Amino acid sequence: MGDRHEVFPMWQVTVPSLAFNQPFLRHGLLALAAMHIRYTSPVPRQTKYLDLASQHQERALEGYIPQLESITPENCHSLLAFSALLLAIQHSFISVLDSAIDSHEHVAEVISVFEYVIGATVIAFEGEVWLRQGGMKPLMERGTEPQSLLPILAEDPRNALGSLLSYVRHLGEKPGLSSARGTTAHMPIYVRSIEMLTNAFPTEDSERRMFDDMIGWPHYVGADLVRLLRAQDQMALVILAQYGVALDAFRDIWWLEGVGARLVHGIARMLAVEFIPLVQWPLDKVSIGASMQHMYIMGGGGIW
Repeated sequence: MGDRHEVFPMWQVTVPSLAFNQPFLRHGLLALAAMHIRYTSPVPRQTKYLDLASQHQERALEGYIPQLESITPENCHSLLAFSALLLAIQHSFISVLDSAIDSHEHVAEVISVFEYVIGATVIAFEGEVWLRQGGMKPLMERGTEPQSLLPILAEDPRNALGSLLSYVRHLGEKPGLSSARGTTAHMPIYVRSIEMLTNAFPTEDSERRMFDDMIGWPHYVGADLVRLLRAQDQMALVILAQYGVALDAFRDIWWLEGVGARLVHGIARMLAVEFIPLVQWPLDKVSIGASMQHMYIMGGGGIW
């Protein structure tokens, strides 16, 4: 569920304890458990566990959504736990989508996860006082809002994101693109999205954690970017492709396997010809990632 050791007891003890009294959380845990069993099962049994996971997910949402209307000291802990669990569940479903699925549908599923992330922040905001006093406190221990880390990123993402940021800032000088799609009006959204995305990539300090900032990126860019993505705004999709590289870097987490790479390839098929060069770096990175994963299985490799 993450790479922070301090949250392990929360997932191992606190969340299962909460689930004893909240059926929607219990069904959420069973949904993710079924998806994990599916992941480790031989092909003939995978459909069975996918069906079980879908049934538990449906029942979980039936209980979860109505309780969002009134966040209280009693239910806020279970609501936050499920909202975090939901990210893993939804990504696990995306990871097993048929490879022949339409690119638009695949991208839409990832955008839906973004909406769940934003929804989780509403729970955290409304129940902050209670949550900081309970067992879900580790999920609340986030410092100040992240700032752009572009100057100190490792060379590869620094060059790629820096070039994209420069391109966006000079959109006004490219009337052929900006006038046709109104991109200049959205420049503040693009710039902020790229600047916040820098937190999802490694810096020259290899000890820095990235997983939380990668998963939390939709929260920091907010609903404005989601709105553009839903409208298939081309530059927003280009930025999302860079995010696909960050997702793919954590492909060794079972519920993210294949999600980032397929997102990048799906976006590339949705872009107009003139935008394709802007996703060459993501395409190259996920291709390298696939090769390195093969090397890792054979005894070598690594994430970045």
